Amino acid sequence: GEFYFILFMFYIAFTAFIVLNVFIGLHVDTVSKASEMDNDAVEDELHVGARTRAFKEFMLKQGNPSTSCKRPCITWPKLEQSMEASEVSSFLGLADVADKEECKRVFDRVDTQSVGKVELDAFVNGILEHVVPSVKLELMTVANETRRCFDQQVEFFESSKKRFDEVLRRLEPGSGSVERRCQATAP
Repeated sequence: GEFYFILFMFYIAFTAFIVLNVFIGLHVDTVSKASEMDNDAVEDELHVGARTRAFKEFMLKQGNPSTSCKRPCITWPKLEQSMEASEVSSFLGLADVADKEECKRVFDRVDTQSVGKVELDAFVNGILEHVVPSVKLELMTVANETRRCFDQQVEFFESSKKRFDEVLRRLEPGSGSVERRCQATAP
């Protein structure tokens, strides 16, 4: 009778609590992973920044053979001579550019006018294009996954609210459903 009805209602409430707890746990886990990836991205950015500064300083110390550029420029022969330096090899290692041929391909891609010289910042950006998009793509994926989980949680909470509102409506005094059940089970 009424005892089993109350026990059943407790079971529903307890089960809903457990399910909500799992959803909240998933959401917190997703957010913490996004935060961890963000921290890793900041750390990587600082690491990239240090290598980039060291590379730029090294190339500027080598001299600016081209006076026709308004900004510091590098030529392929000067870069090729400097590839054994730790600052240059460390910077090129950011984009896994390990050999001269691959470095020449990046240099030629940046050298759109095929004059054999490029601005230092343009070359740096050409190298960094190999590194940065993958990190941004991962962050975008985590953000989309978080949004999807949040939408599912909102949908679940709304459906749960409707169900609990219906249960409360039936349990209200004067609704008649509880009284009818009690009368039906009474001897």
